[in-house]
Amino acid sequence: MPFFAIDNCVSAEMPREGPDLERRRDIVRQLMTHRHTSRCGHPGPCTYNYPKEVLELTTMSEDGKVQHRRRHEEDGWIVPHHPGLLEEFLCHINVEVCWGPASFGYLFKYFWKRRAHVSSQFDLI
Repeated sequence: MPFFAIDNCVSAEMPREGPDLERRRDIVRQLMTHRHTSRCGHPGPCTYNYPKEVLELTTMSEDGKVQHRRRHEEDGWIVPHHPGLLEEFLCHINVEVCWGPASFGYLFKYFWKRRAHVSSQFDLI
């Protein structure tokens, strides 16, 4: 997959054009902006390396990880996401692109990861 094709599927930027712009910007701001907390190393450096660097084009690092296009400073805090999924489900959905040898490590990391705990509540009407 060419790198420019990644940008058609995954975004790591604040929306800047298109219909219903303010609503889409609010969704990304609320759900897809990284917040530096104790979970990622606060008060020290972020273990997820946020903010990410500003890049005009999506590239691949030497270790095979995709570095998403982020053309503005504020985009450095935006978590990669699929805009359609984000609008459909209105929840935090981190979308990562696995490419080359790095994809095996990424997949096995999640295979051996502890089960996530999910809580929900349903009210009968």
